[in-house]
Amino acid sequence: MLKDISISSAVFKIIPSFQCGVNIYRDIVIDDSPGMLRGRVDFFHKQIQMDLLDQSVYDYTGVRQWQQILEQAGLIDRSLPPLHEQLYKNLQADNIPPSEHSGEDLIHFFNLQYETPVILIDADTVFDYVKIGFGVEQDQLQITENHLHPMYGQIIAKDRKKTLASLSGPGLDSRTSRSTTTAIQLTFIRPQLSNDSAAELTQAVGDMFTQIHGGTVESRLLRAASPVWEFSL
Repeated sequence: MLKDISISSAVFKIIPSFQCGVNIYRDIVIDDSPGMLRGRVDFFHKQIQMDLLDQSVYDYTGVRQWQQILEQAGLIDRSLPPLHEQLYKNLQADNIPPSEHSGEDLIHFFNLQYETPVILIDADTVFDYVKIGFGVEQDQLQITENHLHPMYGQIIAKDRKKTLASLSGPGLDSRTSRSTTTAIQLTFIRPQLSNDSAAELTQAVGDMFTQIHGGTVESRLLRAASPVWEFSL
């Protein structure tokens, strides 16, 4: 049972304005993306590809700001960039991701729309808690069956047993699927965004997610002033 979700104090020492919007979804139904969502995603992809003919990926404010934040904090891992940056680069290379299911399609849309890393985790894979902090020497993220990526010094989300995700996406064992009914969404909101705007963004993505997948959502913005979300057992 999930006991709490928190951000380590070590993160705020390096990035004082760090904030993460957390949405917990229950009783959701993940399936093929409805036509409305696919149409909106496809149109958005084409619009971005047109824009990228005349500009760089780093001309997008959110991509540039996250790169600057990570660079200034000494946290750049060029082999595993944040998910939103990966998606923009893939579109620039005409590498449009195939549709796996509605949950992943919508999360990718959020990454591009809000220009910030948005990660979805299957809550049933989580042991006891989710803690966002810096990886230590033994922390690794299972990217594929054959690739364990070292996460030392990187921003990660972990539980009692393993690394669940990083800014680049969820680990292989934590990804959502069509059988997922409970999920945790982590929106790593740009620190430059005000608290009010960050809270509104967290609520907005939660509302849109449940409009498509049904179920219920609980939302909370975690930041230096309120870094822990505890749950009654």
